[in-house]
Amino acid sequence: MLSETIIIFKFIKAVFYVIYDAARLKTTSIFQRYSYRPVESPKNIVIIGASFAGYYAAKLLVNSVPTGYRVVIVEKSSHFQFTWVFPRFSVIGGHEHKAFIPYGPWLSGAPEGSWLMMQDSVLEVGESAISLQSGEKLDYEYLVVATGSRANAPSRLNVNQKQDGVDLLQEIQSRIRNAKDFVVIGGGPAGVELASDAKSLYPEKQVTLVHSRKTLLNNFGTKLHDAAVATLRELGVRVVLGQRIGPHEEEDTRIALSSGETIPCDLLVCPRLIGSWRVEVGLLSNFKNQRSDVQVRKPRRKSSPTFVQNRFRQQVDF
Repeated sequence: MLSETIIIFKFIKAVFYVIYDAARLKTTSIFQRYSYRPVESPKNIVIIGASFAGYYAAKLLVNSVPTGYRVVIVEKSSHFQFTWVFPRFSVIGGHEHKAFIPYGPWLSGAPEGSWLMMQDSVLEVGESAISLQSGEKLDYEYLVVATGSRANAPSRLNVNQKQDGVDLLQEIQSRIRNAKDFVVIGGGPAGVELASDAKSLYPEKQVTLVHSRKTLLNNFGTKLHDAAVATLRELGVRVVLGQRIGPHEEEDTRIALSSGETIPCDLLVCPRLIGSWRVEVGLLSNFKNQRSDVQVRKPRRKSSPTFVQNRFRQQVDF
């Protein structure tokens, strides 16, 4: 009873926060729409990356930035990639295009001159400017690094154009469709969804989920683990916990587990995250000996942006 009350309280609190945040943003955006005036040489607030964290940061900033400043979003992808659906669209065909959403609608109501979006890649971050792959150099007053996380397909596709992403999802669908013994490495959200969807769509296939820990979805508690294991086994997915796979070649038809057991495999997929922090460290390597000028804060969550201010040591939170 107590746990249910706590859950209800947390839900009400979350709903209240969402309503309050939306009302605050709406009020700020209305005021800014009538007070903001474009200037000839605005100071730039540059955001590197426009996935979930970066795009949301851009939405907040373009609706509150004062006159004299401009938000510049630098994103290498042509479309917003809705990564949460990648595992499912790697199995089920006909929906791939829905995972790639055009940029723009959230920012379209902002005042003219308050923002600029560029499809480009950042090669280097300097003390007051960034260098782009196109050859352009962009000065900044504030810098938001929201490069996100990296992972193998299908958690992330690591492509920059919509059609390339659609083609890659269709290729994964084809490989899963043609496989007989499908092995998924990693019992996180992507691995669990990939294995369950593959077995649901192709019940005749042998699908095995291998996870190095004793619990699936280990960041979410044991109750969800119990429910996930029960559902997977009910579908017919073999769940192997507390095991890792040994060295293997692409042409191998069996893979070895750390226990010594070998299992048949003609398709192996490992969608785990590679890491979110290493991209930011690479971009900001020039700052490692300049702690008095810049503070880099490791994100609390994988999707949180890191903020860098040019002239003052300051940590910024929304």
